[in-house]
Amino acid sequence: MSQHKRRERKTSKTLSTGITEQLNQGLALHQRGRFGQAEQVYRGILAREADHVGALHLLGILMARTNRAERGVELMDKALALQPNFAELHYNRGNALWELKRFEEAMMSYDRAIVLKPNYVHPYCSRGLVLKELGFFEEATASYDRALALNPAFAEAHNNRGNALKMQKRVEEALESFDKAIALRPNFIEAHLNRGNALRELNRLDEAIASYDRAIALRPDFAKAYNHRGNALRELKRLGEALVCQEKAIALKPEFAEAYNDCGKVLRELERLGEALACHEKAIALKPEFADAFCDRGIALQELKRLDGALASYDKAISLKPDFAEAYAYRGLILQELKRFDGALASYNRAIALKPDFAEADKDRWKALQELQRFDEAFAS
Repeated sequence: MSQHKRRERKTSKTLSTGITEQLNQGLALHQRGRFGQAEQVYRGILAREADHVGALHLLGILMARTNRAERGVELMDKALALQPNFAELHYNRGNALWELKRFEEAMMSYDRAIVLKPNYVHPYCSRGLVLKELGFFEEATASYDRALALNPAFAEAHNNRGNALKMQKRVEEALESFDKAIALRPNFIEAHLNRGNALRELNRLDEAIASYDRAIALRPDFAKAYNHRGNALRELKRLGEALVCQEKAIALKPEFAEAYNDCGKVLRELERLGEALACHEKAIALKPEFADAFCDRGIALQELKRLDGALASYDKAISLKPDFAEAYAYRGLILQELKRFDGALASYNRAIALKPDFAEADKDRWKALQELQRFDEAFAS
């Protein structure tokens, strides 16, 4: 081999070693949260070697992490064109697509990662998140089960499995999953919050509050935990304490639509109806597609005897959430108060069709049938 060729190989090896060192430096900065500096390192590598898969991959992850997921997907697509069988790259591309709410595409990326690396645990967990988001709760649970078969100590998978089980009304099983997540990682803040939510659903309200308190102790600025703690206190009729929690949640996160809406519920129970209405309207201003807030606004307007406004609010809630049984039931009450009994009956029928065990709607339907003098149907129901 000529001296010239040996010198070329040595130079190439030196450059490669230098780039690897730079990439490791960038990754270390990235992992410490120094994203601007990490980005500069990755871009420096790509200025020297535009097709460097590692730099494209890591810069793509950083883009997704810093609210530039569209660009992140583009960079990872370029890397995949160069190295199509890179399982971790497919996985991280899926995460970027998740951020963009492109759920079907994210699922395809996770599935591809699994095909390439069948024992790769993280795509199973992320795949479960997509399935849950799409409403496939049983399939999501199965995906978490697969992740846990590969790694029984995967705390995130236990936590996410609990959320999927809770959506299936398997709340006791969900609680077990949250407990496992916490046993594996005692300072797992989200698992403490989710455990509180499961306990609240089981009407174990004092225990729920203890879980929310633990989450707050771990993260004193955790607005969501204050909000849920306030909801549990409201259910215990400890309204003054509940209001303090909701106001704290709002102070910590002024754009928190759910906290404004829940604050309105407390104010309604305190018979501070004008303030309650203002809270529901603020929630809607922050989140215009918030069906629950329109329903709660309707209740406040109904209690203020502003019946036409209440009816319009329930109608809006239903238009946003067509399977909203409670909104149909409240709509029936308004129509009944307006002596529009046929319309009330139709609303109650729809509420019961959506929620067959809806005792209150069934009772109000009976009253509407009585008003319509349809006694045979009333006594048969």
